[in-house]
Amino acid sequence: MSDYNTFSNSLKRSVLLFADSLSKNTSVPVRKFIRDMIFGILSSKSVQLASVSRALHEPIDLKKTQERLSRNLQSFANADYTDVMFNHAVSFRSKIDRFTPIIIDHTDISKTYARKMEGLSYVWDGSRKAAYDLGYCICEAAVFDAEAALAVPVYTDLYSFVSKKFVSTNNHLFQSIDFLHACYGSLGIYTMDRGMDDRKVFDYLSCRHLSFPIRLIGNRMVTGPRGDTLLAASLAARYKGKFSASFVAKNGKHREICFSAIPVHIPSIPNRTYVMLVVKGYSFKPLLLLCNPSSLQKDILLEFVQAYIARWNIEEIFRYRKVSSALESIQVRSLRSIFSMNLLAMLAAAFAAILCISKTYRQLYWFLFDQAQRERRRVFPFPIYAIADGIRAVLSRFRRGIRLLVPLSRRPTTLQQLIFPQVTQLCAFQVL
Repeated sequence: MSDYNTFSNSLKRSVLLFADSLSKNTSVPVRKFIRDMIFGILSSKSVQLASVSRALHEPIDLKKTQERLSRNLQSFANADYTDVMFNHAVSFRSKIDRFTPIIIDHTDISKTYARKMEGLSYVWDGSRKAAYDLGYCICEAAVFDAEAALAVPVYTDLYSFVSKKFVSTNNHLFQSIDFLHACYGSLGIYTMDRGMDDRKVFDYLSCRHLSFPIRLIGNRMVTGPRGDTLLAASLAARYKGKFSASFVAKNGKHREICFSAIPVHIPSIPNRTYVMLVVKGYSFKPLLLLCNPSSLQKDILLEFVQAYIARWNIEEIFRYRKVSSALESIQVRSLRSIFSMNLLAMLAAAFAAILCISKTYRQLYWFLFDQAQRERRRVFPFPIYAIADGIRAVLSRFRRGIRLLVPLSRRPTTLQQLIFPQVTQLCAFQVL
């Protein structure tokens, strides 16, 4: 029992210290609000304010707690939003090297039966190839940890097509690139899927000297080494694969691939030379990647191929947030509150991912894994789901609030009167 209490209190303090590290430059009310929300989302596995309020166990009326959280969501300033997300992203700077995959992708949250929520618009459903449901779009970025084979979200941006501030989808994509460039400089490989193989995206990344592999659609026009302009799929059919490599998939199976590197030009960007990687053996059709490696050596080209293979991990993040945080059950109505709630749900998911990849929390990780009810008996488990289950199982047993567990450090008050150094020294000398 003593071990259980030790690990439980350690988890509770870890959540609060993680929240404090993100909001260290904000005001005390904002720090308390971020604490409450991250703790409540992890404890209840929900973004509904009623569930979050119950998880806090405050000695006041539940309605008052819910009203306070709703008021803070609405008043969460843009400066605090950016500062919190920047502190979170910068904490991974030491883990970013030249070839670390930085994955950027778009997703959406569907609100099929909602009518009163602000900014609802039709979102694209990739499975049905149509825009049937109402909802919101999200541009998100994650850093992939190769050792743990897990991605950690570091950036999120929710937007609506009918908002007055909406410009274009590419504009939100460029904002994410600028944010990550400010955090990590020119390090990392920016990995994107189909739908972002746009001339503007290629040019935007190249002007900032950022490395990238972006999947090409086969009907894109490229200019080959012979100077002829043809479809990317037709050019790829000429090559059988110069290099070969093998890797272990997530299901434990060994995969054999072969790939070729073809210098190409984009007709609309004739002054820049790119490399089209034709990868065979990974999927039914040849995988076409447009990238800008520093050389055509096999080791460097393989880093770009592996960076794209790691791209699927961000889809697991999207699925995790919709399952373990019930993101699509969000019930606040204003677009500002939905915007803030999306950030807090992302931070809660990031904390669970950090527990999975950090070596400092290995004992706490195995304790939470033992407390989980799911994913334990699978041959190839998804650890982040088990950790989310374990966190909820442990935190839901607490019957006291979190406000007094780790006291907030307050800023020293600044004196309003004029201070003379000589007088201060004399007074101190007289006291002694």
